[in-house]
Amino acid sequence: WSLLQAKSFLNSDQELSEMVMSLTGTLIIDKEGKVTNVPSLAGNADLINVLIGTGNGTRTAKIWRCKDKGTNNQCMQVSLQEITIPEASTLTFKIREIIRSINTKLVNDEKPGNRELNFLSMTSLPVMKFLSVLNSMHYGSTTVDIEEYSMLIAQDLLTNYLTELLTEVSQATAGAELNSDLVKEIQKRINVAVTKVADIDPKVGRKLQEKLALIERMARIEK
Repeated sequence: WSLLQAKSFLNSDQELSEMVMSLTGTLIIDKEGKVTNVPSLAGNADLINVLIGTGNGTRTAKIWRCKDKGTNNQCMQVSLQEITIPEASTLTFKIREIIRSINTKLVNDEKPGNRELNFLSMTSLPVMKFLSVLNSMHYGSTTVDIEEYSMLIAQDLLTNYLTELLTEVSQATAGAELNSDLVKEIQKRINVAVTKVADIDPKVGRKLQEKLALIERMARIEK
């Protein structure tokens, strides 16, 4: 939970943070050093669908929710609760809104804001190139579905975050008196979560690459 709160893209949204925490599980260590192991829910397909935002309509899943609320919430107690998430709260929807905002600024020759720059630094996918290719043509942004690209970025962001989490877990536990089996268990759970996220829809990435390549070829022909 504390690692999650260090991510500015996630820390402003408690529900989104709780969903990501549910994906990996968490360790709660109290002042006396007692460790409570909260298991991962990555095996639940509903959770990943709710988090990424695959499919249409409202989504329901069971997640770990923090019992303590507020800005300095340390999430020292959790309970399993069923939540219903509207489309506007999913990662794909939030990313789509940011991409549209970046695109509008690109078209108007304006610089991206801090939130947009933070978002661009978090993804390994070429968002600016994607938008530049779209805007260089008169076909408009419907040619390559921004919805599909947003889902791909949601997968990418989650995978990057989970990979980063693996490194941070190793560093954070290096000097701590944690059972080595417990550390291995956390690392194993994060790896499982990475695999589950990667399995969502690999076809989307391939389709987008093909569409972008086609647009670029057409642009060269027209020149």
